[in-house]
Amino acid sequence: AENEHQAGLAERYLGDVFALWGDSWRALAQYQRALPLFRKVGANNVVAATLIRIGKTHGQLGDVVQAEAFFDQARAMALKWGDLDPLQRLANESGDLYLRTNRPREA
Repeated sequence: AENEHQAGLAERYLGDVFALWGDSWRALAQYQRALPLFRKVGANNVVAATLIRIGKTHGQLGDVVQAEAFFDQARAMALKWGDLDPLQRLANESGDLYLRTNRPREA
């Protein structure tokens, strides 16, 4: 289980590097590789954080529907587990998405 968690973190960190370099497609691929590893070991807080990263990346790629879908998954998971940390990040990321897509009332 620890190996899967560490492998998931490595994949996600690579995604973060690609995101910093502006390569959203490669970042998305890395995040999508990390997600099942975190789910397998039951790392719920890390799953929620990864879902937010995937949603943010979809938003940067212009796919608002997918972005919102991943944000909704993260929100549901955070509420289920009572984890406020992802909810705070989610509020920031979804607000940013709505501002970038000219939907300020939703932000």
